[in-house]
Amino acid sequence: MGEVKHGSERKLAAAATPSHAHQLTLFSTQVQRIDYSLALLERQLGQPRAAFLAQPELHWSVKGLRDEHAPALAHVLTSNKALQELGLARNQLTGAGACTIAHALHGASALRVLWLSGNRLGDEGGAALAQALPSLGWLERGCQLEELWLSSAALGDGAATALAAALPQLPRLSKVDLRFNRVQVEGALSLTLTLTLSLSLSLT
Repeated sequence: MGEVKHGSERKLAAAATPSHAHQLTLFSTQVQRIDYSLALLERQLGQPRAAFLAQPELHWSVKGLRDEHAPALAHVLTSNKALQELGLARNQLTGAGACTIAHALHGASALRVLWLSGNRLGDEGGAALAQALPSLGWLERGCQLEELWLSSAALGDGAATALAAALPQLPRLSKVDLRFNRVQVEGALSLTLTLTLSLSLSLT
């Protein structure tokens, strides 16, 4: 009976623990997803990936970038350690794409300027960015972000409130553009309080 019991326990433990092969499969799938997205980005921009994995400034506004390019954009953020300015304004990114990009911000150790104006980020994307921004660059020298451009991004009170909580945690931030969004009284009050308590932040 003891052997049967222990045998059953071993089977249950094996079933509950992901196999090494399964983990490798998940990793391989993720690598393939990133590689596919990088290939799409290369085709969309007409540039080889080597070019945008080393340049300090990448200005990709009005390039027709969509959520399917977001895994590649996240890879650029974590892999290009020289990246200081990333311009993604007036593309076709939505909240889903913004979430993918937000998850990569912790590795963007040198990023000083981020443009996302003119994308349909909504509260989902805005809140995801707000939650991720305080961790921007924490793996190395801390957050270097100085300017954040989010005008005409379909942000509402949810995103505004989340940003109001995050902005004081960005010590170098001096410019935030939130014009032409859908922020109502609740979000405006939160942002006004943040601006009142900050001596260096310019909010438009």
